[in-house]
Amino acid sequence: MKLSKLKLAYNKEGALINIYDADKNESFYLDEDREILLIVVDKYNRKDKTEVSKHYKRDPKTPQEIIDNYCGASESIEHLNAKRQILLDGGITIGYYFVKANRVELEVRFPETNNIIDAVLYDSDDKVLMGVEICHTNKKSEEDINKLNKLNIIIYESYTNDRETECICTGRAFDESKPIRAEIKKYKSSMRVRLEAIRGRAWEGNREVYKLERRVKEAEDRNKELRESDERARRDSFFYSDNGAAENHIEFYEEELKRATGKVQRHLRAIKSMEDYQRNRLNNKDNNNDK
Repeated sequence: MKLSKLKLAYNKEGALINIYDADKNESFYLDEDREILLIVVDKYNRKDKTEVSKHYKRDPKTPQEIIDNYCGASESIEHLNAKRQILLDGGITIGYYFVKANRVELEVRFPETNNIIDAVLYDSDDKVLMGVEICHTNKKSEEDINKLNKLNIIIYESYTNDRETECICTGRAFDESKPIRAEIKKYKSSMRVRLEAIRGRAWEGNREVYKLERRVKEAEDRNKELRESDERARRDSFFYSDNGAAENHIEFYEEELKRATGKVQRHLRAIKSMEDYQRNRLNNKDNNNDK
C-alpha cells in the first residue's frame, strides 16, 4: 500500500484529519486504535520554497509488515480513502442528494450472511439506514448481490474512479411494495389524462372569453365612433344618434363575457380540486406503504 496517497489519518484525539490540514509537528496514526504511527512529509521547491507535495508516511519505527497486515492484500489505498471519507462526512452523496446518517460505522459484519459491509449508515433510532460497498476495481458479481439481498437492507455501490453510486440491493421491502407502486403509477396515469381533459376545456373557455373580449372592444370602438359622429352632428345642427343600439350590444357582450369567465373559473376550480385529491390520495398510499 502506498501511504503517500493516504488522504485521511487519525490524530491523537481519534479524529480523522485530511493530509492538507495535517501539522507535521503532531502525531498521526493509520489505525483507529492509534497504534500504527505515521509522520507528515512536506516537500518544497528549493528555489522559491513553495510546497510541492504533502503526504503521510510510515514512521521509521513502524515495521512495514504491520502496515501490510493492517491493510491486507486486497484493500487499496483508494478503497480506504473512500470509506474514511464517508465516516468523516457522516453520510454519502447519492445523485444530487446528501444522505446524512446519525452515525457511520466501517467494516460491519452481518452474521446472517457473514458479509462485511464497508460502511453502514444508521438512523436516529440506530437502525440500518443503508450500506455502502466501495468499488475501486472489481464490481460486485450477481452472486455477491444475491447474497447481499438476503440482508434485506438497501445497499449502494460507490465507485472511486468517478464518485458515482449505484443501488445494487433494495431488500425484500422493495419487492413487496411493487404491487402498490404499480397501482399508484396506474392511478397517476389516469389522473393525468383527466387533468389534461379539464385543462383542455379550460383552454377552450379562455379562448371563448378572448373572443367575447374582442367583441366588447369592437362594440366600444363602435360606440366611440357613434359618439364622435353625434358630436359632429350637433355642431352641424343635425341630430343623429345610434348610441342606444351600440350600448345594447355592449351590455349583451358584457353579459356573455361574465358567463364565459364564470365557466373558466369553474374549470380552474375543478383542476385544483382534482390536483388536491390526487396529492392526498398519493400521500395516503405512501403513508400506508411506509406502515
